[in-house]
Amino acid sequence: MRPKGAYRYCLPIKNNKIIDLIKEFQIKQKKYLNEYGLKNTSGYIFLNLHNYRSISSNNQLPVTQASLNDMLKAACSKSGIEKQKNSVLALYSLRVYLSSLLGNDNRISNMYACQRMGNTIQVFLSTYVKENRESYKQNSRLWSC
Repeated sequence: MRPKGAYRYCLPIKNNKIIDLIKEFQIKQKKYLNEYGLKNTSGYIFLNLHNYRSISSNNQLPVTQASLNDMLKAACSKSGIEKQKNSVLALYSLRVYLSSLLGNDNRISNMYACQRMGNTIQVFLSTYVKENRESYKQNSRLWSC
C-alpha cells in the first residue's frame, strides 16, 4: 500500500479518442470546480474522494466509483464499444483485465507492471494476474513430455 500523499506513474495513453474524452472530462470538471468555488491545487485529472473532501467546503463529492463507471459506459457507448454478455463494464474490471494482460506478457517484467499498476509484487500477482486459457494450454503442452 502506498503511503498517504504518494503518487505513481501510470501507463501511457496513446489512443486519441481516449485522450479527447479525458480532455472533455477535464473541462467539465474545471467548470464544476469553478461553479462551487473549489480549486484543484494538485493538478490531477482524476480526483478521488479524498481530494474532493479536502477542497470542498460544501461536501459535494462529484466523483464517485459509480459516476466514473457511468462515464466509462457513456464513453464506450459513444465509441461504439458494446458490453459483452456475462461481463461487467467498470473501471476495476478494466484494471483486472489490463493487469492480467501485463502479467501474462513475457515481454514485460512483472516487477515493472506492478509498479505501473501501483501495487506490490505480491498484491499484483495474487490479486490481478490470472492465467488465461491460452497460456494454460501452452504450459500444459510444455509440461507433458
